[in-house]
Amino acid sequence: MHILFYILVFLVPLSVTSQPSGISKKAYIEYQDAVQLARRMDYKTAIEKIEKLLKKEPTYAEAHAGLGNIYKELQKSGKAIEHYEKAIALKPEEPQFALIYFQLGDYYFKQKNYADSKARYAKYLQLETSSKKISRAVAELMFSNCDFAAEQEKNPIPFYPKKLSTRINCIGLQYYPALTADEKTILFTGRVPYKLPNGVTDWKDENLYYSIDENGLWTKAVPLPGAVNTSESEGTACISADGKTLVFTACGRKDTYGSCDLYISRLEGKIWSTPKNLGQKVNSTAWDSHPSLSSDGNTLYFASIRKGGFGSHDIWKSEKDSTGEWKTSVNLGNTINTLLDDLGPYIHANNKTLYFASNGHTGMGGYDLFFSNQNETGEWETPKNFGYPVNTSENENAFAITANGKTGYFSVEKRNGVRTDSIDIYQFTLPENMRPKIPSTYTKGNVFDAKTKLPLEADLELYELKTGKQSVKLNSDKVDGSYLVVLNEGESYGLFCSKDGYLFKSFNFDYSDKKSFDAKMLDIYLEKLEVDAKVVLNNVFFPTAEYKLEDASKTELEKLVKFLNYNKSVTIEISGHTDNVGKKENNLLLSKNRAKSVYDFLVTQNIDATRLVFEGYGDAKPVMSNETKEGRQMNRRTEFRVVKK
Repeated sequence: MHILFYILVFLVPLSVTSQPSGISKKAYIEYQDAVQLARRMDYKTAIEKIEKLLKKEPTYAEAHAGLGNIYKELQKSGKAIEHYEKAIALKPEEPQFALIYFQLGDYYFKQKNYADSKARYAKYLQLETSSKKISRAVAELMFSNCDFAAEQEKNPIPFYPKKLSTRINCIGLQYYPALTADEKTILFTGRVPYKLPNGVTDWKDENLYYSIDENGLWTKAVPLPGAVNTSESEGTACISADGKTLVFTACGRKDTYGSCDLYISRLEGKIWSTPKNLGQKVNSTAWDSHPSLSSDGNTLYFASIRKGGFGSHDIWKSEKDSTGEWKTSVNLGNTINTLLDDLGPYIHANNKTLYFASNGHTGMGGYDLFFSNQNETGEWETPKNFGYPVNTSENENAFAITANGKTGYFSVEKRNGVRTDSIDIYQFTLPENMRPKIPSTYTKGNVFDAKTKLPLEADLELYELKTGKQSVKLNSDKVDGSYLVVLNEGESYGLFCSKDGYLFKSFNFDYSDKKSFDAKMLDIYLEKLEVDAKVVLNNVFFPTAEYKLEDASKTELEKLVKFLNYNKSVTIEISGHTDNVGKKENNLLLSKNRAKSVYDFLVTQNIDATRLVFEGYGDAKPVMSNETKEGRQMNRRTEFRVVKK
């Protein structure tokens, strides 16, 4: 809970303006002398004076309160509680002691004495009628946290965190993990230890590190190659689903607009490019950090203390416009953001489940981890607490989750008093109730020239076939042709790959029935635009034994229209094919009618009929054996072939 206290002044004034009733003038003067010692941080002498005084004047409530304050400063909670309790026992209705009740509520909460904690917060709310809105909000929140924490501890969830190997936890301090969708790269912030002249360990500036999964084992973490890390601090970063884009926080640079800004860098071959500030539509004149990039690359979530929010730290987002430029950032609203701190966003690969940390929603105290799902209208649902013992009365933050929603990563800090001894990265299996409603998987591979087998930089577009909505648009890597696209359970997708001078290729991923949801390794070979080159239209659909086009075919056919409009001299043959089930004459007629249905659609889209021919081949040209279900499915297809270039 201590993270909340920066908004309140909890120390009851050490001195009082007048001599309390029933207390001798000598005792009053002696107490004022002790107060001056405490203000000079001579706590030892101040304690001795007040304790000696209290032996003579044990009913001096203000002296008990002041002694409690000193012990609080010295982090001796037991002694602080002892004297705070004596103070309120002597003057239970004293408005000046309201904050003592608040402090006691915090102490008891940390001790898991929720009944006494709740009682102290209730008394604070009774006495502090003139509190500012934020202080009352904190007390009311902690009052509800008492019941929540007590109930959670009675019903703990399965939680078995495992510390990652020393190949990851090898820097000194390592925190804020982030992963690519294929879980092959982990990125995190690290700080290297060094010794001060007095022998005390301190930590160097933040830098970004990464590790690669090789045959199931993480390689030893090393700094990111390229121009990202400097002699200043670079940290709290995210990496795109395909591992090609990095957004990170840098502070105090010459081109920053605020104390800390968000920067972007792209992987060029194996080196990260010189970072660029994301600009004033994303960054503010305040502090901006904790970025998380959606898997389609079109939405950036982050935390900021800029004006216009609901609390101190709020979660904001910026979206790309139709030209790929970032739009002015907007607040996520008060379903997510509270009067206190909401930060550390991590958007799941499905782009519909947001994980974040907050000390403003009902929880276990301190920063707790929460998640919220986006409903069909795009609104965020009421956040859900992870529960105990994932969340505790300490601070839980810096959470990341795999695309399949099964594994979470987080950082654990160990302190020695006010000093940080270590921060390490752990992983754990998420219980079912903490997983995203919609898990994700991916397809990845490389794009090549079909003849030369050289890698190609090509355009890739992913569409939801039910709606015709474009989900993702990206380019394969210009060096090795690699790409990765995230796919969500429950959807049917069409993936299209194209490049000038080549025929486009299409692929279908149908995850609507949830029967199979494995990642797909898919290398794409593009055919040069030449006579007799042909392509299967994998997203053209017909009902069984019918030739009327299904609505889901529209996306692919519009791609074909676009191709023909761009290549105006090209003439094509549209061909229909079937498997060998049924009578040959029926299959031949069905295949021809299906080819004609595609032909008719193209004509309605103003494609000159003289550039089109159609034909049905029945089962005469199989591409696989008809002995298997999979083979027959591949043989039932619609193709187009270049007749004239």
